[in-house]
Amino acid sequence: MLESAMAWLQHADPYTVYLFVFLIAFLENVIPPIPGDVPIAFMGYLIYEHNGITFVSALLWATLGSTGGFMLVYLLSISLGLKLYAEADNAEHHRFSKSVHRFFSTLRHGVAPSKICSSWLSCSSG
Repeated sequence: MLESAMAWLQHADPYTVYLFVFLIAFLENVIPPIPGDVPIAFMGYLIYEHNGITFVSALLWATLGSTGGFMLVYLLSISLGLKLYAEADNAEHHRFSKSVHRFFSTLRHGVAPSKICSSWLSCSSG
């Protein structure tokens, strides 16, 4: 089955290949267990073999897909993130969610990672 998909992509329209690159990069950011390295490596082979596919265009479509997937997850986390943590009614879960929130709010302000980890570990352990 994989061989037939590869053969189809080798003879596909360049815009179909660019759509495939976009979707791989998009889904790699939205659904983290999906590995995007192997299909992207195959795209490198297609760029070499296929006359209508250029490196710059493939890079552009992969960048747009990756950025779009990241922005979708970011917007979902802004709208749903704190609501999910606020639904817990025990004190331990609430304290953990506050420590995670503090951890990421310090990241936003550019604090060194070693200082963040040590403060986060002390917050979550005691």
